[in-house]
Amino acid sequence: MLARRVNPDAASECLVPYALQDAETVRNLVVEAGFTGIEMSVLEIQIRIPTSDDWLMKMLTARSSFTQEIEADRETIEQEFHATLGAYQSNGDLLLPVTSHLVQARTG
Repeated sequence: MLARRVNPDAASECLVPYALQDAETVRNLVVEAGFTGIEMSVLEIQIRIPTSDDWLMKMLTARSSFTQEIEADRETIEQEFHATLGAYQSNGDLLLPVTSHLVQARTG
């Protein structure tokens, strides 16, 4: 959505917190760092987030150097956000699945 409405760099900045969602990417980083005996497990939870439009704008602009561009297209972004994530809405909130990869490894 941000890639279309603002530009690809704005979208990339907002996705940074989710960069390690792929288990193979996490494993490769641990291997490249020199760890051995790697054991991984997956923790899956659901988080509940209020779906106010103010929250959405705070989330999108908190890490972005594209705040002005995002704010300029705020109404369209809000509409697309609600349309895209409608399946995750529950009692006025978003109920989002979150996956974390827990890693245990040894040095040397």
